[in-house]
Amino acid sequence: MNKENNTKTTEEEKQEKECFVIMPFTTNDDYDEKHFDRVYAHVIKPAIEKAGYKAVRADDSLASEDIGISIIQMIFKADLVLCDLSSRNSNVMYELGLCHAYEKKVVLLKDEKTPKTFDVQGIRTIAYSSDLRIDKIKDALESVSSAISETALSKKGVNSIVQAAAISKAVVPKDKEIGEDTQLILSAFEQVARRVDYIEQRQVNTSRISRPQYFKTTADGVKMRDGFTVSVGEKIYNSAFDSIGTLVGTDGIAAVVKYEDGKIRTVPPWSVRAAEFTALPF
Repeated sequence: MNKENNTKTTEEEKQEKECFVIMPFTTNDDYDEKHFDRVYAHVIKPAIEKAGYKAVRADDSLASEDIGISIIQMIFKADLVLCDLSSRNSNVMYELGLCHAYEKKVVLLKDEKTPKTFDVQGIRTIAYSSDLRIDKIKDALESVSSAISETALSKKGVNSIVQAAAISKAVVPKDKEIGEDTQLILSAFEQVARRVDYIEQRQVNTSRISRPQYFKTTADGVKMRDGFTVSVGEKIYNSAFDSIGTLVGTDGIAAVVKYEDGKIRTVPPWSVRAAEFTALPF
């Protein structure tokens, strides 16, 4: 009888849904040392459990040497993700980007000290008070718990950048020649590269900051700083005399290049990629 009960308990634990928590591990000068530990203990974890999920935070169980890879794995496997944007922590923003790439269901929250972040300011974000007064904690707990339940029940992507932009979500490659962990990491890095390309493209018409221009577009190609011109269909090289790829066009300001890996990228003239362009392999 005890054996049967133990087996049943184990199966129930395996079926328990998990909510992965993305939040700062460390604090800046605006917060005391253990501030976010208290936010997790008094607001986030109780709210998640109230909504019927198990709260999982990376530093609860992971060794420091593998935490980066494990976080990516845990984001991918989680049933739902809760992200605290307070203090605009760079690691938090990176992990939120992964969530959006894979179209994970995400609940966002932040404290009143933290300004809105431009890229996510149009997405519903639950606010809480950083002073963690007991009366305010109760209100925040209820709001976060309700948001988790609503997000979990929604069939369409809530807070989905992928759907808003009408693009396809990231997928884990099915190549059986490499392990699942490697597939996931490679796919994640590819999404980061795409995000860099997108940011660069968005800045094409921005002129607030003076930047070096590594080439200029012409009627039939691009003209390099050394005076040489690369026409559409011709190769572009780097300073090591290696072929970068083929110029396939321009958009009036940026170059459109088919790289040797087969990927087509839009390269603004001030970008890091443009800095390595040269016309001739010598």
